[in-house]
Amino acid sequence: MKNYFSFQNADKCRFLEFDGKISLKSNNKNNQLVYDKIMSVFNTNKNGTLDANEILFLYQNFIEADKDFNEIITLEEIEAYTKKDKLFKKLNINPRNLMWFMNVLTNTIINSFKKTRPVVERRLIENYKKKYPANKYLTKIEKFDEVNYTTITITEKNSKKVVETCDIAESGHYTKKFLNNPNSYHYDKNGKLVKYVKYDGNRDPILINPISEAIYKDITAKNGILPTTGKDIEKHIKQITPLNVVEILENYNENCGETLLDAINGEWGLNKSVKQRLIQHLNDCLKKSVFWQGYKGNTKIDEFMNQTTNGDCWFLGTIAAIACNPKGLEILNKTIKETSDGDYIVKFKGCNKSYKVTPIEIFSMGYSMGSWNERDLITLEVAAKKHYNILGIDGGTTAEAMDLLLGTKDKWKNYARVFRSTHDNEEELKRLIKDPNTIVTTSTSPKTKVNKDKEYAEDIISRHAYAVIDIDDSYVYLKNPWHADELTEIRDKRTIKIPINEFLNIFENVQYVTLN
Repeated sequence: MKNYFSFQNADKCRFLEFDGKISLKSNNKNNQLVYDKIMSVFNTNKNGTLDANEILFLYQNFIEADKDFNEIITLEEIEAYTKKDKLFKKLNINPRNLMWFMNVLTNTIINSFKKTRPVVERRLIENYKKKYPANKYLTKIEKFDEVNYTTITITEKNSKKVVETCDIAESGHYTKKFLNNPNSYHYDKNGKLVKYVKYDGNRDPILINPISEAIYKDITAKNGILPTTGKDIEKHIKQITPLNVVEILENYNENCGETLLDAINGEWGLNKSVKQRLIQHLNDCLKKSVFWQGYKGNTKIDEFMNQTTNGDCWFLGTIAAIACNPKGLEILNKTIKETSDGDYIVKFKGCNKSYKVTPIEIFSMGYSMGSWNERDLITLEVAAKKHYNILGIDGGTTAEAMDLLLGTKDKWKNYARVFRSTHDNEEELKRLIKDPNTIVTTSTSPKTKVNKDKEYAEDIISRHAYAVIDIDDSYVYLKNPWHADELTEIRDKRTIKIPINEFLNIFENVQYVTLN
């Protein structure tokens, strides 16, 4: 079934209801150029169509969560969003065209959904008539047309117990609940189980995706008492698509205690070629997802830093110090290159070695190590982890990081230097920090303690690294890898300010490099 919706300048947006695809055609050559550019960014299948679910995903991120889909968004909202969102920045088109485009497409999808719900509703009612005979059960149907919603309730005639309920949304997706089963089951409009919520009295509800659940059973399968690998693991991995890949990766990590990437790499029952094939499929799906288009970085260190549970403050603190130095930032921004197929090559200047980093590795490190840095920083973290191999990046020194990121390629010659900061050489410390060619870091010792009454007490902890970014007659200014909101700015709202005499009492030395 084809539905055509005509707009200004005889433009047409064609929506194919059954496969959920959208294409844009225009009689106006200039308009068509705009549409082609939009399609090139949004279209993950490279076949001249957009997926309806992808458009809704974009639209939900495009407007505030509490707004109704049918509300017309303003030009000011469009302009504000396009300035901060990476995906929409790529379009680089007139905000008025984008506003028209998003509203038209979204309303097209919603109009189709309004036709979908009655079809699903009729099918479910027919099924219930067969499953629950009228002589034993009562079927109650409540329609809430103002919100395009239907609820079907099945009750036993004798006991008045509710046996089953079914809530049908405007998209045709529906949710079922059953007597003596606390779980709720979510289906798409074709009756396929999409996910279910498992309720356990001892913990919060758990959202489970059937595909991630099947893969977990494959990974943890046993042959008697011996571990093995489920024979259908490839079949289940192949069920992952660009539309569901992010949900499944997140769901697997949350419910199984490890990332799917780590699970596949650690599965002894799979040979190397099979592992590579499965991981490549995950990587390809992630690259094609709309989520990744807005999630991936730009190969530049220009946003924010937010170290969480991983122990690489020595690495991130050094990057924060380099990013605040124009010459250092220039070197740093040459470290990452995106390849033509959407992967990344990281070349560390200090060791003159390159490492390939894939989107699935970036995404997985963000979850497994709790890293919520900007994506380019995670790319550097993945590459550093590969460089240090079994040693990993959970623990190190800023001097090591300086040598790796800025070094001279001579593994026998350390590039970083240590300056012992004392009250006797305060002027020398000032000269060092103010030198535009010098990058400075510092770190606390295991015995470091700070008076709780100090303004900076929450930021200064033992065994932690910091970027030293500025000094004046009274204060030293630091960045903490926990929260550097404006990474390339010398001072932002999270910059730590410490009186010089107190800095000299807390920090025994600083580490520095002077750029050639």
